[in-house]
Amino acid sequence: MRIHPGRAGATDLAEETRDDERLSVTALGLLDVLLTAARHGRSLTMEVLARHRGPSREQLVDATRDLIATGYVARVKHHTRGRWGTDLYAFATPATREELAALRERYPDAVSVTVEPDAPSEPVAGTTPSTTRARAAASAGGRSAASTTTPPDGEPADTRTVRAVLAQLPGPLAVLLPQHLPASVLEAARRELAAGRTPEQLVERIQRRWELHGYAGKAAAGALTSPLGVAVALVRHGECPDPMCEDGVRVDSGESCPRCAERREEHLARRAAAAPADRPGLGAPSAAPAARPTPTPPPFASLQLGASQPDPATTRAGLGRVRAALAASKSKITSPHGSGSAR
Repeated sequence: MRIHPGRAGATDLAEETRDDERLSVTALGLLDVLLTAARHGRSLTMEVLARHRGPSREQLVDATRDLIATGYVARVKHHTRGRWGTDLYAFATPATREELAALRERYPDAVSVTVEPDAPSEPVAGTTPSTTRARAAASAGGRSAASTTTPPDGEPADTRTVRAVLAQLPGPLAVLLPQHLPASVLEAARRELAAGRTPEQLVERIQRRWELHGYAGKAAAGALTSPLGVAVALVRHGECPDPMCEDGVRVDSGESCPRCAERREEHLARRAAAAPADRPGLGAPSAAPAARPTPTPPPFASLQLGASQPDPATTRAGLGRVRAALAASKSKITSPHGSGSAR
């Protein structure tokens, strides 16, 4: 993850930034480190920062979200030449709309460019770090900012929770979704939360299914043909009628779901009943074919070998002719006139 200076010549922490009550001490320290890295053109990762700077990776991730939500950091995700990349731009003071628009123009060869935040977050009186983290959670999913900006004040808490959960949709999927998520996706998440799933459980479901159901590989290959359908499939409950079942495991006990086992048996039984009789691999076990008798060879004594044996008289006559020819040839060689006759 490469860090870039957001604006030329401004890579030092500004005084008004130090007084920004929306930023925690960790966020301020992280911004100072990012500005220094941007000044020297360094690349950083959360793992390296956590190993050498003290805060845990989780604390650094939360601080980064705070900085993104308040406009001090712009995260740019781009898809260029078949590969996804992420760049961070650090600003000493919150970015302006013009600066964010200019970031998009820096990636002319990219197929897709997402800049977070889409609009600058100006300091608001009474804004607290908790409000900042809520805004950061709403913009952390990698989609365009129109669908990830913080809900307006007065919006019901469940709606804010729904948006925060959907902000965790995988980035390669989020950039393919429309700016304003349709009601089908929002309602799917709202229904699961109303049924008793916690936001953490729903986010874990999204992440698990993204990998196990093969969507991550399809996204990498550019083969996600229905992003909205994938988003709903990641969020909604499975086919099991038991509300406590979470993809075959009960959330209350961690044991395998018995209803899913029953459904599998019923499915196999229906499949066996409907399978054609000539396809034993799909239906009930078919009767074994009748064994064919193994031919038994006749006794050796009963074999008629005479017809295949040579005739003794013929054999004696042939041997006699061979001996006569050899004797004649020998006599010619040993005869005193043999050489003269040969001439």
